Amino acid sequence: MSAQGIIPDANEIMKRQRAAGSDTFGHDVYKITFLCDTKQPPLFGAKYNFQLDGVVDYPKFLV
Repeated sequence: MSAQGIIPDANEIMKRQRAAGSDTFGHDVYKITFLCDTKQPPLFGAKYNFQLDGVVDYPKFLV
């Protein structure tokens, strides 16, 4: 068994957050909620919660 990691596209996540005009965005299947200042997020390590309906709900960090 091997561990696999997925690194989300930070630029795409921030683009969608700005388009939503809110700290939370998504749809019926997934939701992302930022836990940091989104007007001036940190260069690295902006904390957000990722929720996938019925599967996961945990904090992640942009890199």
